[in-house]
Amino acid sequence: MTQKKKSKDEIITLPVIIEKTSDEKYPYFVEIPDIDGYTQGSSEAEALLMAKDYIGE
Repeated sequence: MTQKKKSKDEIITLPVIIEKTSDEKYPYFVEIPDIDGYTQGSSEAEALLMAKDYIGE
């Protein structure tokens, strides 16, 4: 799960789905179903960072 601050006192938690694929350059694919978003990364940590960036955290 990743979080986004909606306002100063409110935090929204969004589920993410991480899947390891056969892609050699970016093997970690992340789906953010609540906002119909997708991103990827070369490592699991990078993929989560990209998901946070996509969400706008």
